Amino acid sequence: MVLKSLEQERMRIAYESVMCVKNKPFEEKYSSLVKKLPAMITQNGLLTTLAFLKSKGKDEHNEIIKNICEYLSNRFGEEINSYEVLIDRLLNSDMTLYLFYTREVLSFAVWLKRIAEGELKTDKE
Repeated sequence: MVLKSLEQERMRIAYESVMCVKNKPFEEKYSSLVKKLPAMITQNGLLTTLAFLKSKGKDEHNEIIKNICEYLSNRFGEEINSYEVLIDRLLNSDMTLYLFYTREVLSFAVWLKRIAEGELKTDKE
């Protein structure tokens, strides 16, 4: 059994997430959005960012929510399989736990951004 660092695990999950989007119709939109994700979380907070993504409801927005849920499920061994479960978890956590989740998602978002920059087509908006 090979022990992996937390950063290696984040990178692996981010890589798999990004590669699942490659060659899909919304690849370029996802790429553009995921590149903005770390800044969105930093400036607006995790809950606000998630609410924004959900409100848009497009494939690329839903895919990012799915990526975050899958990452947190893998990271903590808990079943966070939907937006509703994630929001419930965040709303019912104390400030320390909320900030911990935010830091985790932010670290994951940085990897999504890095990998998308190298692997996905760029949106030509």
